[in-house]
Amino acid sequence: MLESLSELDWGSLAGKMGLGAVLGLAVGYATKKAIKVALLVVAVLLAANIALSKAGFITIHWNALDQWWSSAVMSRGAENIASSWIGWFTSSIAVTGSFIVGFVIGFRAG
Repeated sequence: MLESLSELDWGSLAGKMGLGAVLGLAVGYATKKAIKVALLVVAVLLAANIALSKAGFITIHWNALDQWWSSAVMSRGAENIASSWIGWFTSSIAVTGSFIVGFVIGFRAG
């Protein structure tokens, strides 16, 4: 065990961990900002559509919208997406760990 640790390139490992942390921080921060903007846009559009519907300018077919949303989500296959992400993350533990820590810090800062 000690022989394998002495053969490890610590500089490269530290560089990968640092890069993972910086990228995680940037992605976490940007993700939180993007979520805020997207939720604001969705809320404004939904409020405008409901107001136009109440005023009688448009008619919203909620059943058709619900069916479209359900079919769009089911066709993506969330299990396939999740398994591919898990496989990618587990391929490099050092970068993944530091990326996750950076992501959490960036998400909280955002």
